[in-house]
Amino acid sequence: MLSGIKKCLSTHYAHFGGRSTRREWTAFLIFYLICLLVEYLLFHYFGKNLGFFSQPLSTRDMVIIGVIVLLNILLLIPFVAVSSRRCHDFAVHGAWAFLPPVLAIFSLVGSWVLRLGVGELPQWELWTVGAVSILAFISLLGLLIYGMLRKGTVGPNRFGADPLATAAAE
Repeated sequence: MLSGIKKCLSTHYAHFGGRSTRREWTAFLIFYLICLLVEYLLFHYFGKNLGFFSQPLSTRDMVIIGVIVLLNILLLIPFVAVSSRRCHDFAVHGAWAFLPPVLAIFSLVGSWVLRLGVGELPQWELWTVGAVSILAFISLLGLLIYGMLRKGTVGPNRFGADPLATAAAE
């Protein structure tokens, strides 16, 4: 399990070609979700104790937020890469792995715009942000379930050799 995480963070950090096993993908997914939980808890700890939500941000606060966002981006790259390789394992184009992060980014930007208080927003804009957030969640959930349960293509496919056969040969 640790070898899959190490592989995703080192040799296959931003490697979108080839195929990935269910074990490698699931190991990195668990690691990624734990890291996101820690980042979330840190953000809310600092947010409540430093007053992110009630007063203007200081330079120190901005640095803390910047580090948290940077860590999130640095972990998002290998997650999308391993998800892309996982899609390749069952002969689906890896671009589908980009759908959940793109929708999540749109929903985050939309919610930030709403929180900035840019005036009275039309009802359709509120519904759009809500709909995109729901689509992000459903697409991520679908990808997670599909990726964990679906067995990869046996033998080589158009994206490369079978990773299980390659591991058995070594």
